[in-house]
Amino acid sequence: MKVLVYNTVAGLVLLFVLNYTVFAADPIDITLWKVVLTAVAGVVGAVFIAGAHYLGLLGI
Repeated sequence: MKVLVYNTVAGLVLLFVLNYTVFAADPIDITLWKVVLTAVAGVVGAVFIAGAHYLGLLGI
């Protein structure tokens, strides 16, 4: 159970760090859907959102 909590926290931190560093010029819009996706999927969700934003997929 601890691993899931750590993965969720790491994913959310990664999403916000990527948003303020890598995507500073074109930031990711942080919405409830993206936070929930990252909370459920953890680091994989954050990487998916960042990759989709970088590639311009899914309107993210």
